[in-house]
Amino acid sequence: MPAYTTSKDTAQTWLDSNVDVMGRQSLTGHGGSDAIFIPRDGQVPDMYDFRLYTQYVPKQAEYRVHVFQGNIIQLQEKKCRRDMAREDRDYRIRNHTRGWVFCQEDVEAPPQVCEYAIKAVELLGLDFGAVDVVYNKLRDKAVVLEINTAPGLGGESTLQAYVNAFSKCLHAA
Repeated sequence: MPAYTTSKDTAQTWLDSNVDVMGRQSLTGHGGSDAIFIPRDGQVPDMYDFRLYTQYVPKQAEYRVHVFQGNIIQLQEKKCRRDMAREDRDYRIRNHTRGWVFCQEDVEAPPQVCEYAIKAVELLGLDFGAVDVVYNKLRDKAVVLEINTAPGLGGESTLQAYVNAFSKCLHAA
C-alpha cells in the first residue's frame, strides 16, 4: 500500500528523498478529479490546499477487478481513448477527464492483479467490490489502490455481470 500523509512537511520529505507525490484537495472526491502530480524534484505547491498526500505508484497498467463472493465476475483495464492526442495523454493520473476509460475487450491481467483483488475484498469481509489495482511490469508488482463498494453500473455488461452474480447467489440459497 502506498504511504500517505496529511502533512505537507512529510510530503516534502518524500520529494526530497526522490519520491514522486500525488496531492488531493478533497477527501471525498472521485475519479481523481482533484489529483495533482508533484514530481520528485519539486516543492509542494502553496497554491493548493491539499488534504491528502500519497506516494506515487509507477505503473504500466491499471485494472478494475469486479469480485463477487471470491470470484471475478468482470475484468476491465483503463485505456486511453483513441481520439486523445498523444501530447494530451497523462499516464500518471488516469481518469475520465484526462481521456481514460475502462475497457473489457481483450483484457488480460497478470495473475497477481486478480489474486490481490480477490484477497482485498476477502480481507475486508465484503461480499463484492470493484477493486482498482495498478501493475508495474518492470517490477512485477501489483498494488491495490481502492475498493469501490458501490461501483458504477452504467455499462450494460457491468450491470449484467452483477445481476448474474446476484441471481446465482439467490438461486443457490
